[in-house]
Amino acid sequence: MGHTDSHPTEKSKEMQVKTQLWKIKLWKIWYLINIPIMAFLDSNAVIPENLQFTKFMLEGYIEQFHDFLCANPPKWLKIMTLFEIFFQLPVAVYCLYQLLNLSSSKAVKKTLAKVDFLSRLYALNVISTTAFCIYYVWAFGYYPDHVDVSLSYPHKAALTMVYAPYVLVTTLFFV
Repeated sequence: MGHTDSHPTEKSKEMQVKTQLWKIKLWKIWYLINIPIMAFLDSNAVIPENLQFTKFMLEGYIEQFHDFLCANPPKWLKIMTLFEIFFQLPVAVYCLYQLLNLSSSKAVKKTLAKVDFLSRLYALNVISTTAFCIYYVWAFGYYPDHVDVSLSYPHKAALTMVYAPYVLVTTLFFV
């Protein structure tokens, strides 16, 4: 009885601030890593071959993971890639810019609320498109050089492990 705890609302505010800090770090790291991936690798699915300056990197990845979707992007993947370039990429750049300039923002709460909302929209798109790609790998996976040969279970699992973090990490955007 002689021990006094801080007021419950103070604890919840402290917990909320800690949650915000880990989330801000997660967003920053995620966007810093994924902006170049979207701009320089994923975009190869829709830009003309003579403008694919990072194609050599993509070819190494395709060879290592047998990613038939990157090797021979179907029309639906090209549409998803356009959405990635014209929605996800600008949202990621905007959110990262806001997060990196948060200390100079006059309305930190409002900025964080906007970043949170946009990040959730971003995550919803990433989760749904990536989950579909994982489904497609298991349902129709084949070797890029041998369209008539199905991917083996270990190769499907390896490719899934490349895609899975996009689903798992962005799910944390909803916490």
